[in-house]
Amino acid sequence: IWRNERKSDLPSLRVSTTPLPAGVDLHSLHRLAPEQYPFLLQSTATSSTLGGFDVLFVTNGDALVLEQPGRLSGHGANDQSEFLSALDAWWQQERVASTGDDWPFTGGWFLYLGYELAAEVEPKLELQPDPILPTAFAVRCPAAIIRNHHDRKCLLIHQSSGGLDHSVVLVSIPSLW
Repeated sequence: IWRNERKSDLPSLRVSTTPLPAGVDLHSLHRLAPEQYPFLLQSTATSSTLGGFDVLFVTNGDALVLEQPGRLSGHGANDQSEFLSALDAWWQQERVASTGDDWPFTGGWFLYLGYELAAEVEPKLELQPDPILPTAFAVRCPAAIIRNHHDRKCLLIHQSSGGLDHSVVLVSIPSLW
């Protein structure tokens, strides 16, 4: 289901927003607490309607990691599961109808899919695993701090069903604005 599709048999996504001061230092939050704020995407676009957002993802700690073929760990992993099948099953569990909001992120996952994951789809490929990076990972991120470069607004956006206490996030922010 695509982001803007609506499906009536899905539960509604409840998203809450908390305005934050525009000066919140996203890089410092990411640097000081990478286990809570593991991924920061910063935009250099200032005039495009497609860009212009900085997004600091907030995780609840749930993840699915494929270190290399046959070594899957985390949410829904077992000896028989493949990364894409386990991710799809997890997504089916968490799936909700789109809100139609204009924010670039309202909760979901941060994914890394290495080239070597192609061997899971096409088993004839004989690809060597990367010696440093995992083959793939999905980190559940039910919240994000988003800064809009166009209007200078900054906010915490979070799913009410995401298993994350947003007050914990808010406690770590005041010292960084």
